[in-house]
Amino acid sequence: MRLLVADDDSSLRLALRLVLEDAGHDVLEASSVSEARGLVAAHRPDFILIDAGMCQEGVNLWDELLADIRFRGRVLLLTGDLTTLGLLGHHHAVVSKPFDYERLLHRIEKAGSRPRSDASLDSDGLGDEPPDDVVASS
Repeated sequence: MRLLVADDDSSLRLALRLVLEDAGHDVLEASSVSEARGLVAAHRPDFILIDAGMCQEGVNLWDELLADIRFRGRVLLLTGDLTTLGLLGHHHAVVSKPFDYERLLHRIEKAGSRPRSDASLDSDGLGDEPPDDVVASS
């Protein structure tokens, strides 16, 4: 599976790359929203991880991708700022930092094993119950 990690923190991008590549995935990296948009257009990754605070535009990119039917259920927003989550929709697709890499990998692989055309998926495509590290809406 081809994944895009869009985060302005180079150490987190490296850690995610190592974990994901070790699991057999092809990983693209973007350090900015504009770079992420270019990689999405050029490579159409199967799954995208976006840092919410990246240049204050991470949430905008997330909204754009969720509106694009090609990426339905294949986008997770990563954030360390839990105070802003009340403003976001799709809370079940938000993962709080720090997170457990193995649990994140499991969520990605679970979503990636489902066909994109499966209309019965919930809005994040990852199942009915979010794991502990996911912030759910109240």
